[in-house]
This record gives sequence, C-alpha cells and structure tokens, in this order.
Amino acid sequence: MREIIVVGYQNYDFAKSLVVGEIIYEDFCLDLRGFEALIFTSKNAILSLEENAKKHSQMQEWKQKPSYVIGRGSAKVLQNLGGNLAYISPNSHGKEFATLLQHTLSPQTSLLYLRAKNIISNLDETLKNAGFSIHSQIAYHSSPLSLKNSQKPPKNSILLFTSPSAYAYFLQNFQWDSSYLAVGIGKSTFESFESGIKKEISPIQEIEKSIKLLQSRLGV
Repeated sequence: MREIIVVGYQNYDFAKSLVVGEIIYEDFCLDLRGFEALIFTSKNAILSLEENAKKHSQMQEWKQKPSYVIGRGSAKVLQNLGGNLAYISPNSHGKEFATLLQHTLSPQTSLLYLRAKNIISNLDETLKNAGFSIHSQIAYHSSPLSLKNSQKPPKNSILLFTSPSAYAYFLQNFQWDSSYLAVGIGKSTFESFESGIKKEISPIQEIEKSIKLLQSRLGV
C-alpha cells in the first residue's frame, strides 16, 4: 500500500510526517502606528509577530490592524490569536496574491509585509512597482535538518510538500526515487519541483483535506 507522507516542518497527528527543517523566528521590534494594514503569506510570519509582540507590548496593536493573508490555515492561526482578518486570498501563489491586493487595496494604504528571509514571489517588489507604500520585515527563516538514511521514505511514497524549502531540504538529505509522486501544497511549491519527476499540485491548500482527496482519488 502506498504511503502519503507530509514533508515539512512539523509532525501531524492525522498523517505520517517527515520533518526536514526547523522554523526560526527573528527578533524584531516595530512601531506599527505607521501601518494601516498587514500582509501575511505564511502562518509562520503571524506566529513570529505574536512572539515578538509578547516581548514588546507596543506591538500588540497588530491585532487591530486589518490583515490580508494567503490560505485558510494562516487565516485560522490569525483569528485564533485575536487578529483582524480582512481578506483571505483564494489563490495560494504570492505573485497572484499581489495582483489581487492591487484590486483590493488603495495605493495610499501603508502596508507592512511580514515575510520569510527567502521568498520566491517578490510580492513586495510587485506592489512597490505598482505604486504601493509597503515595508517588508523578515519575520522568520528556515534551517535544514540532517536526517538518517533510514528515514528515507519507501518506494512508491506520495510526498506532500508544504513549501519549496521543504522540497529543497528533502533533496539535501535523500536521493530522489523515480517511484515517488511529489505533490505541492500551493503553486510556488509545485513550481520548485525538478522537471522529469512525477508531480502534481494539490487543488486544496489545507493539508488534512489534501490528504483525504489524495486517499480518495488514488485509493490509498
């Protein structure tokens, strides 16, 4: 029987998981009074902001700022922390999110984009080029783990990657097996896959729902 394995940064109680890296929150303190809205493309940026707000009480006002996010998972984290959810992007790709924001926000709105150290979409540059006032703050970065060869997934595994970096860190540890099927959560992850491998993009960006869809469709 084929196994579905989530490859990313945490273990999940509803699926077999392979943790290939760790998320490290950056230390920062910002004066949020000059920003009218917040942009998040990852739940890790939200969690990092909250951790820093615990250390710098003046940053707790982030919860009153309208927040524009990618993905229902990020939206759920934001709401659980008491944030002000203004918009959830129906699309999981940063470049297309930037286009949607151009039609949703006024260029006069002062924006704060909380982001990873390394990004693919250049959302901030896209909005700047469109005339928006946007400040970027690196909120977190990722670091690979060194795994044992015994942790390599068995042949015919279905590997559900949660981010482009998770795929990169997997390849730092293991040689790709031609029997694997790579599934990307989101367009950026899918586009990071090498050519010539068996791959597809999940139509659902929520991990648990994506797994259920794969189980139903592939009979695993």
